[in-house]
Amino acid sequence: MTDSADLPEVGELLAQRYRLDEYVGGDGGKRSLWRGTDVILNRTVALVIRVPGGDEAVPTMNAAVAASRVVSSSMVSVYDAVDEGRFAYVVREWVDGEPLSAVLESRPLPEPDALELVASIADPVTALHDVAIAHGHLHPATLLLSEDDRIMVTEPYNEEGSTAEDDVRALGGLLYAGLTGYWPAVIPSSSILSPAPLAEDGSVQPAHLVNPDVSEEVSELAASLVEGTGDVTTAAQVADRFRELADKRGREGFDALAGTQVLPASASAAEPALDETAVAPAPAAPEPAPQAGLLPRESSAPASQKEGSARRHALVAAVAGVAVIAVILAGVFLFGEDSEAPPENAGSEETQSEDTDENEQPEAPVPADITAADARIVDPPDGKRDELSGVENLFDDDPDTGWSTDRYNPPATFGNLKPGMGILVDLGEETEVASVRVGMHDPGAEVGLLSGDEDYGDSSEGDLEIVEKYSEAVAPSEAEANVELRPDGELKTRYIVVWVTSLPQTTSGYKLTVSSIDVFVRE
Repeated sequence: MTDSADLPEVGELLAQRYRLDEYVGGDGGKRSLWRGTDVILNRTVALVIRVPGGDEAVPTMNAAVAASRVVSSSMVSVYDAVDEGRFAYVVREWVDGEPLSAVLESRPLPEPDALELVASIADPVTALHDVAIAHGHLHPATLLLSEDDRIMVTEPYNEEGSTAEDDVRALGGLLYAGLTGYWPAVIPSSSILSPAPLAEDGSVQPAHLVNPDVSEEVSELAASLVEGTGDVTTAAQVADRFRELADKRGREGFDALAGTQVLPASASAAEPALDETAVAPAPAAPEPAPQAGLLPRESSAPASQKEGSARRHALVAAVAGVAVIAVILAGVFLFGEDSEAPPENAGSEETQSEDTDENEQPEAPVPADITAADARIVDPPDGKRDELSGVENLFDDDPDTGWSTDRYNPPATFGNLKPGMGILVDLGEETEVASVRVGMHDPGAEVGLLSGDEDYGDSSEGDLEIVEKYSEAVAPSEAEANVELRPDGELKTRYIVVWVTSLPQTTSGYKLTVSSIDVFVRE
């Protein structure tokens, strides 16, 4: 147990910047999770506090530095890491969402979706392994489904004894859990899923015997990963092999998906507390199959995933018979053997409107197929149009490259020389845009989204017409280093402009580098 004198208190300001607003939970030992506020950038953050700091916290600090350099839609953004001696802490993105375990408790996923989901998790894990950092805490309760439909890997633990090999086994465990709704207990974790059934020899029951919809090929792959055998031995190989199999099996549609709604942020429930004594309800007991193994639960809730380490992955869970509101469990996190206990007002049931077909489902957003040839820089007067190169770096999957503005003198609004700059993307035809994800090297820029039906020409005059005639789909506001721009309503357009009106401060002036743009559309 940690001495309470070592722990900070609500209201304490860390590093003269991060205010602790609410204690969310902990393991009664080394780690605790807090909701806080970055008072400089005025944004909500999560603070993971480790006690003690000093030499024991070095692996945590090293892992935080490595994670901060990973640019992936499947991993939380890490903003800061500080060691104060009595404790150390990591400051990261605060995620509004729910744990993967909450979905898998209801029912398993279709085989292609389980494969794609774990491949998406393997992408940032691969990036960590490339710099000799093990995550060390991969299981369904520490993987978050954000309210914008992304699977999110939380920051790595990298504690003493954590290995890349253990992470790869955990990826196999996640595939098994996705296929069956059970966790293979041979992989140590604090997952709140019920343990997988065992075969007569004490080994984990193969996934295809637990769920007959699983192919023997995928079942054998999951088993080899869980047992640490076979020829797939790295996270990178997991990502490649799983996507290959997902493509082979084919994607499963949303035609059987029951209606699922998401509460707006203003109606979200209070933070769940972590209750050390809480026990997750066991999934429905499987029925024996005629020959061998166990039948799965009655049906599966499809989850749609799209490959690519910098792509968003839609995952929606359905519950038969009712339209369930997916409660926004902001910053859900699991430590040790604790499990989250949702508050009493965590959600409510609503019926679908009478004029809605109960079988009609919204399409999941997918990444638009865009390249550098489809984009250009918008630089209206009085821009000198000498900042137009580098567009190709937005699509090279390299977070260290990007398109950069010049360095401007104050004020941050481009020195008041022009209304802003932007990146125009041509979608080829009128398309419904669900969101646009923008990756930047630094937080603090004011970024919005414009839309229009015509490119008025790659010239100063043409760019001025864009600024004057395009509609504002998302008003510019101060953004984090990774931001998702989501229109309030339906947006159908051919052209969009990621529009920057204010630059972040650097050591000598104001400058912005944009490293990636991903557009998500509904087909």
